[in-house]
Amino acid sequence: MTDFALPPERTKLAEQVLAMLGDRSVAKRADLSGAVARTLVEARDEEIHGFLEQIGSTGGDWGYHPANALARRVMGAVQQVLLLPGSGLAGTESLEVARERPTLFFGNHVSFSDANVLEHLVTRAGYDDVAQRMVAAVGPKVYTSVPRRIASLAFGTIKLPQSASRATAEVRLRAREVARLSHQALAVARERLAAREHLIVFVEGSRSHDQGMKTALPAVARYLSFPDLAMIPFGLWGSERLSPPDDRGLAPARVEGRLGPALDAARILDACGQNRVLCMQVVGVLIARLLPPAYRGAYAKDAPKLERARELARELSEA
Repeated sequence: MTDFALPPERTKLAEQVLAMLGDRSVAKRADLSGAVARTLVEARDEEIHGFLEQIGSTGGDWGYHPANALARRVMGAVQQVLLLPGSGLAGTESLEVARERPTLFFGNHVSFSDANVLEHLVTRAGYDDVAQRMVAAVGPKVYTSVPRRIASLAFGTIKLPQSASRATAEVRLRAREVARLSHQALAVARERLAAREHLIVFVEGSRSHDQGMKTALPAVARYLSFPDLAMIPFGLWGSERLSPPDDRGLAPARVEGRLGPALDAARILDACGQNRVLCMQVVGVLIARLLPPAYRGAYAKDAPKLERARELARELSEA
């Protein structure tokens, strides 16, 4: 597999990591194998044991699941190989705010790798201290396979139920159970933010299948009500080529992102009169402005019934 002679336990872990790459990365296979092996060679025995244990247990319950430091290094090594020249994150000056206060990162969702990409690009931009404190709100599908669980361990996660309108058949729950678990997830999110961590939320509630943004879920506005929060909108594109939707593994891709200016979360709520639908229309417009036109979808420049949201987004950005 590699030129490194790994002990059996580390060989097993390397094989699990490389299995997530599927059959799309043949040209990069040697580089990927070497990068993963080097990372595992340098790990302490207790890190290997902890990583293997978390692969088996993460996502087993609803609520918070901590990151694994070795998983983060492994996924960083993988992305360092797979992200092609030109990959990067613009608008990183907004991250200075996240060094001072807990922050909501609200963005679009085009692939299962989006949280990994955002965390990695923030690190590459020189904000590893911010990236280390990122926690992603994710649906149950994130934990349904070993490759996905490995990827999820690069950051903290909060397992929450998907909206009934966005849930797939295999993870659909009764409405009362969704409400109970959603309330629980909000309480967990509040705890993480109170601990000065940062929350990544994909506002559409599920991945887009055609690159274009879907309508942001009004329920996401509840996160804005937590005290002393900043909100940074972000847009990602190209990650749908890194992690195509057919689950056949990862592929080399140029992935780009852009961060918008940091805004005070309370100001967004106040400007919208606490109207959750309007709040998320404003957030959707703020995110879409960061994206190339082909990715804006429901928030395209000519999309109807968004005049008030566009006006408020402009006022909030200029204040």
